[in-house]
Amino acid sequence: MSRVLPIVPLAVIAGVSLSVAARSTWGQAGGPELLPAEGPKPPWACRLDQTGRERNFQGLGLVDLTLWDPEPDAPATVKEERFAPALNQLCSSELSYQQSNQFAHWILEACRRYEVDPFLLASLVYQESRCASAKPHRSAGIGLAGIDAAMHAPFLHDGRYSYWVKEGREWLPRQVDVSPYLASVQTLHQDKANIFFAAGLMHAYQQQCPDIDGAFQSVPHRHYVSHMLWGDRVLETDGEDRILRTRRAIIQYYEADKPVARARWKSVELFCPLDGCPRKITGVLGDIREDGKRAHKGVDFVSVLGEPVRAVADGWVVYAGVDAPGKGARKVTLDKSGAIRKNSMGPGGLFVEIQHKDNLMSEYMHLLNYLVKNGQWVTAGEIIGHVGDTGIRVNGPHLHLQMRDNGEIIDPLVHLHAYLIGPQATYRGQLNKAAMPGRWRQARSRMRALAASRRDHGNDLDATDSDKPGADRSAPEAPVGKDSHVGQ
Repeated sequence: MSRVLPIVPLAVIAGVSLSVAARSTWGQAGGPELLPAEGPKPPWACRLDQTGRERNFQGLGLVDLTLWDPEPDAPATVKEERFAPALNQLCSSELSYQQSNQFAHWILEACRRYEVDPFLLASLVYQESRCASAKPHRSAGIGLAGIDAAMHAPFLHDGRYSYWVKEGREWLPRQVDVSPYLASVQTLHQDKANIFFAAGLMHAYQQQCPDIDGAFQSVPHRHYVSHMLWGDRVLETDGEDRILRTRRAIIQYYEADKPVARARWKSVELFCPLDGCPRKITGVLGDIREDGKRAHKGVDFVSVLGEPVRAVADGWVVYAGVDAPGKGARKVTLDKSGAIRKNSMGPGGLFVEIQHKDNLMSEYMHLLNYLVKNGQWVTAGEIIGHVGDTGIRVNGPHLHLQMRDNGEIIDPLVHLHAYLIGPQATYRGQLNKAAMPGRWRQARSRMRALAASRRDHGNDLDATDSDKPGADRSAPEAPVGKDSHVGQ
């Protein structure tokens, strides 16, 4: 049997309503209300994050946690000869094959010892360090798993980590033996010790969650892995979303099965352009940019620098080049693409356009690089480049995706909705919508209404837009003017 990844429906268990605006201050996105304190007081001081990790991640947690698909089960038996290549594929920009094999062996050995999910631990390692222990951390976390040594040192004595679990109305002491791998806190800088200690911590949190959530007033969340980031008191959910998204991707690499299409345009089966779907998006068609100077012509995926970008369907590469300021699309040969200066690019940066059947075109912008050339045939799911920040002036690295029907803009949120969770499903998205000037909201609605009017030309799997997770339900307005070909 497959091991089921435990998902904790804490918001439902606690009967807590999620308030959007309750804690919005100084223009920052709000978040869910804290769970009420309940049960006997724990016999230890709250383990609190000491790393200075960024709070709230710009409010990208979901208002309704049930919008996520059920997380996939881990394979019942994990084979090292398949797990190592999957880890290398996840961390390919950082790991050699030799390192992948070594890390995979340690992760599987640690997870067998402490009875935790190796795909989850691998995902934590990727999100915390990008699989490179020598790189400086975004926070003060140590090593591959970003361990907060200051938080956990008081609970570590003679190679044993102390914790408590609740049985009935009592908290009972337990210990995790990490003595074979951890001589002192300083040993956490060593890759093997870091991996084994992280697995031991996961074992402890797996047993403590959800009891510690009410005891220390966490926010509602889905999984105990949140505690690996925050300690006993979880303060946001986007962190666990990122880890679980990465877990979906590495299971996909391990299984090596071709994904099943969950969307369609006429006769064209459509796939997700990034791994680990469903994915959050932060910008939709019609969003107003640069103080009203232009309208957004696609969707922006929450993504990280270097993620593989895949063709959404079979087709011909008609452009692989750069958005040149004032000149539109300019084809650039693959061997010269790396020599283009960022400050010489227009808003789209490096980008690829693919022509599919039935007059459908997909466009991928802000790429770090592209791996295809003009005139090349690509298949659905083939890697065409990697997520970058070319052409971006304000935001961080992300994928911008546009879709066109015979040259006319259509809405990716409509046609790829099975793979996407819209921005208004997040606290930040709801706050941004509430703060949006009325004339901008009307302009966005008009543009999306025009794109939606072309929906009938496609053969979308669902009949209506109104019941799709995360979809914008703005009232349709009159059409807007025609869009230029390039731009985002």
